[in-house]
Amino acid sequence: MKMKSVISCVLFVLCFLTFSIKGNAQDSDYSTLSISKELIKNAREVVRLDYMKFVIENPKSATLHVKYAVTVLNSTSKAHIQSVGYDKHSKVTNLSAKVYDAFGKEVRKIKSKDFKDQSSISSFSIYEDDRVKVIELHHSSYPYTIEFEYKKTFKGLLSYPSSYLQSYGKSVENFEYIVETPNDLAIRFQAENIDIEPEIKKGEKKTVYSWKANNLEAIEYEPYAPYHEKIRPVVKVAPTKFQFDKYEGDMSTWNSFGQFMYDLNKGRDEVTPEMAQQIKEMTANAENDQEKIEILYQYLQDNMRYVSVQLGIGGWQTFDARYVEKNKYGDCKALSNFMKSILKEAGIQSYQTLIYSNNDNKIEMDEGFAFPGFANHVILNVPSENMWLECTSTNYPPNYIGSGNQDRPVLMLAEDGGKILRTPAPSIEENKRTSTVNFKIDGKGAAVIQKQTKYIGPQHDYFRYISNNLSTDDIEKRFLQNSALPAFTIDKLEIKNDEKKPVSIVDFHLTVPRYSSKAGRRIFIPLNKLNPFDDVPKVIEERVHPIHVKEAYKEEDTYTFNIPGDFEIESIPNKSINLESEFGKYQINIEVKDLEITYTRLLEIYAIELPADQYQKLRNFYKEIAKADGMKVVLVKKKA
Repeated sequence: MKMKSVISCVLFVLCFLTFSIKGNAQDSDYSTLSISKELIKNAREVVRLDYMKFVIENPKSATLHVKYAVTVLNSTSKAHIQSVGYDKHSKVTNLSAKVYDAFGKEVRKIKSKDFKDQSSISSFSIYEDDRVKVIELHHSSYPYTIEFEYKKTFKGLLSYPSSYLQSYGKSVENFEYIVETPNDLAIRFQAENIDIEPEIKKGEKKTVYSWKANNLEAIEYEPYAPYHEKIRPVVKVAPTKFQFDKYEGDMSTWNSFGQFMYDLNKGRDEVTPEMAQQIKEMTANAENDQEKIEILYQYLQDNMRYVSVQLGIGGWQTFDARYVEKNKYGDCKALSNFMKSILKEAGIQSYQTLIYSNNDNKIEMDEGFAFPGFANHVILNVPSENMWLECTSTNYPPNYIGSGNQDRPVLMLAEDGGKILRTPAPSIEENKRTSTVNFKIDGKGAAVIQKQTKYIGPQHDYFRYISNNLSTDDIEKRFLQNSALPAFTIDKLEIKNDEKKPVSIVDFHLTVPRYSSKAGRRIFIPLNKLNPFDDVPKVIEERVHPIHVKEAYKEEDTYTFNIPGDFEIESIPNKSINLESEFGKYQINIEVKDLEITYTRLLEIYAIELPADQYQKLRNFYKEIAKADGMKVVLVKKKA
């Protein structure tokens, strides 16, 4: 009886607590108890409400009202940071935030004065119009909910707000985006990665568009997934006619938008007479236009530096060439315009080109939907020589624009409007690494290693960057931190960059006391400890997204192992391996001559896009490569 009484008491308390929690939860809409398990799965945050209302008054004026509530589930979420940007053409008012505990009880209220107001890009810019109000909101325990609200007024519009509903690990309970526009001012819109159409209500003077979505489950990250622009849902809204300051434009097509951008910067490519004379002298002995371009590009790199300058009409209008000539700096627009100007003075026509530059993401352009948000950078195109120039780099060779700019759609700004082009994609031979390595193994398993590696194309970017931006000590620290080798000493480390080609040569000598493992009379020598393939993706039972291996590359290695004279080879697991599939190619060959083992290795990884059901085949192929790269040769000490 006593035990039953205790159990009954516990059950009563639990029922009381459950009732109390549910009762308290009803005081707010933000109780985490009401979140469905489907929205919790794979999520680090749950958006409880994503509400935007954008009211367009005319081509240059509009008001945006935002109310956003998100439940932060754990420490991997960044949703505790909330911000809103503005500039001299926009104003933020009615800014506030609240924090709620797990049961939906308000525990903190934040006013506008509590937000930090700072430059949005201060670490890169000497000055700019762009500002941001930002706040970090924490609570003593997870989960908790943040409600964030503001009003923003615009006096000048180059673009309209778009709504990115989700990113990895974010689920959405309720989403609504409303756009209200005068009937004589049409908008353009497009939903991507989500099946959603607006409800359209046309009144006497205004038309209202409303997009709604509910209960969107979190997107789980998968290895070798497409760029997230192909995955994350978004509702894009863009103007047709727009006005910013005294400038009016048309964005109904890429051609018309490109025409606006060209006209916006027209006449800003004139240099001083002194600069014109200097250009004439510099290029006097050049044999052709390509040589002229190389000379002038080198001049740009030697004399001008990159700084971000975010001023003027939405940051789109460049400082003129004379400004850069005088001050010796500029942003991507200004430097590419200056390069365009000095090429023009040398009789070579070139065009500024808008591009989305990013190593981790690639935005494709829909030819039927002009959208200013596709670009974040400006490079230069020289059509007559089929050359591309990255004008913000002080060390790239001519006609090399870096991996973040390669194989991307761009909008070239020409006299007759915008032209859609594509930057070159490197072939597998143009993204290559070739190494020659000599190992001297002693009887204790230590190794002295001499390695020379040639990196080509995107594979060389990292080495060109660190050799031009880091000290010798910092470069050595990176080698020590990033190597798969056990503790070692760097005896020599040298990086040489080709001035005219995207090539870096890395030459280093190492002493590795424990390169091989030793057990009794045997030494186990790993054949590829320097550069083992380790990109085997995790097991996924039911993959959702297509497979996208984004970059093709090639590796060619020749390793020579000199073994100690009092040892002999006891076993080699496999002297020859040949693997080929639609995913790539892998070959190794091992030859033995006296006290020397020569190991040659070829690896080719192909850029591919395949259905999700091919994932296991890809994983198996990569797994075989990793297994082969882990092979060891066994030495045994000769008997006396």
